[in-house]
Amino acid sequence: MARGKRRLQFKEEEPVNEDWLATYADAITLLMAFFVMLVSFSKVEIPMFEKVQAGIAEQIGKREVVRPTQVLETDLRDVVFNMALDSAVNVSTDDEGILMEMGSASLF
Repeated sequence: MARGKRRLQFKEEEPVNEDWLATYADAITLLMAFFVMLVSFSKVEIPMFEKVQAGIAEQIGKREVVRPTQVLETDLRDVVFNMALDSAVNVSTDDEGILMEMGSASLF
């Protein structure tokens, strides 16, 4: 059996048109910039942020996180106690952060 020689024919590859990629990249970049601007104008509530951070760290890292506002509140309470101003100054926390109330006698 004689086989004839065949010539292999190669198709020339057509160039891949990736013009859409530049438009897509521009759109994604503009969307990212929009959301960065949106977040930058938002008001960050530090106590709420710390609660969320502590919750995530406890659930994922299985460790307890000491929040900076807790440390500051403890330090303020110690200072008030050491200065014997317990009756005139009240240190507490609320949703906004640390609240320090002073009676009029402590200012005069």
